[in-house]
Amino acid sequence: MKTTILVKTGNERGWRVPTVTAYRNEDELRMLLKDSPELLPGDDASRPVVLAHEFPVTFGSVDLVGVSPTGALTVVECKLRANSEIRRTIVGQLFAYAAAMWEMTYEEFDEAWQIRTR
Repeated sequence: MKTTILVKTGNERGWRVPTVTAYRNEDELRMLLKDSPELLPGDDASRPVVLAHEFPVTFGSVDLVGVSPTGALTVVECKLRANSEIRRTIVGQLFAYAAAMWEMTYEEFDEAWQIRTR
């Protein structure tokens, strides 16, 4: 599946392909996704509408955690293409983050969510 990213900024009338296709740092990509969760793949029911950045788990923090209207969670870890860990380590890292979130109580998740979305 090929995904195309389109952006719309300011008072622009329509969507356009971004002029930047490579990001200098992971934070630029993370902030683009945080500000535009509709860029993440998924159908309307599962696509996140709200994202929290640097969401804390027991051993670190997830770049972005999204919640959809149905309560589905999306875990996003941003890595640059130049990062040598992109293929091998990222999948394990995402599973570890998801497992840590699975162990959280609702109250722990809600508290972390409230702090990270203020």
